[in-house]
Amino acid sequence: MSSFFLSDTKVLTELELTDQEYRIYQYCCRQFNVKTLSCFIRLVDIAGQFQIPLLQVQEALDKMTRIKIDDVQLIKIRDAGKYLEFDMPRHKHFIKQI
Repeated sequence: MSSFFLSDTKVLTELELTDQEYRIYQYCCRQFNVKTLSCFIRLVDIAGQFQIPLLQVQEALDKMTRIKIDDVQLIKIRDAGKYLEFDMPRHKHFIKQI
């Protein structure tokens, strides 16, 4: 049950993500805590999981920050000094609708 996560059908049908970008998004969804509505994402973990360079992970996440569904951003990234803070507004919106 650890690989279970909820999938937003609009992300599946309305977005044109590459396979790699979609796998990264799925990984982020699996790291999303539905109780606290927060996520914990480590770029190094994503790169290691899929055996891709860290730069490709950063580029994919950067592309996802520019994607909106129903005026809700897919992923937000904020620089918090020594680390990056990630938020998934679209996934939160989808979870709250359920």
